[in-house]
Amino acid sequence: MAERAQVRPITNEEGNGLLRILRRGTGSVVTWHRAQMVLLSAQAMDVPQIARVTFTSEDRVRDVLHNFNADGFESLYPRYKGGRPPKFTEQQRDEIKRIALSRPEDHDVSRLLPALVLLVRSDGQIRVAELLRNACASSSRPLQRYDGRGCDGVTSRR
Repeated sequence: MAERAQVRPITNEEGNGLLRILRRGTGSVVTWHRAQMVLLSAQAMDVPQIARVTFTSEDRVRDVLHNFNADGFESLYPRYKGGRPPKFTEQQRDEIKRIALSRPEDHDVSRLLPALVLLVRSDGQIRVAELLRNACASSSRPLQRYDGRGCDGVTSRR
């Protein structure tokens, strides 16, 4: 039979820290949920009861308790990772910004369309509006479009 999963005996400081996490109105819901599981286990609740109270699986409760026993408070905080890689290379981003923020008369339409089609095909899903918004937000001075309006669409005075 498997060993009963229960949190190790916690000190007064650890108990106060867990209560502080539970009583605080801000912070990660994941941290709050994990702290709740640990505190319930410290109050001698067994795993099936904790699972019912916290609306989660018994396996998840066991994982949280084992992680807390091994790592302490560090196990309560989520470790988010980088996520999906960017869809555009820096070179593609620069090209899109250069084309979008220039005058239409400056471009030969017969050359411009195939370039944009290649960008769309190589990327899969194009989000030019989002890319341009980010470019405007990260710029030290507002980018000017060919018609004299800034990134937010407001006409600027020159």
